[in-house]
Amino acid sequence: MAVNNQWDQVESMRGVPAFFIPKAISNYVRSNYRNLAITKVNKEYHGYEIELANGMDLNFDNSGRFLGMDD
Repeated sequence: MAVNNQWDQVESMRGVPAFFIPKAISNYVRSNYRNLAITKVNKEYHGYEIELANGMDLNFDNSGRFLGMDD
């Protein structure tokens, strides 16, 4: 959904294009989950929720700092 031309969610089974993902988050995922694509990004008020190709959800603050995982 978009409000005022701002996106809040991007999803792609092939992997979300890199320009939607903050560099700090891309670096974290590349370092810790090298073989898994980011298939969904939710941009929220408090940060980002990232879904990986294996279904794992990772949470980051607005600065791209890893906060934890969801089941």
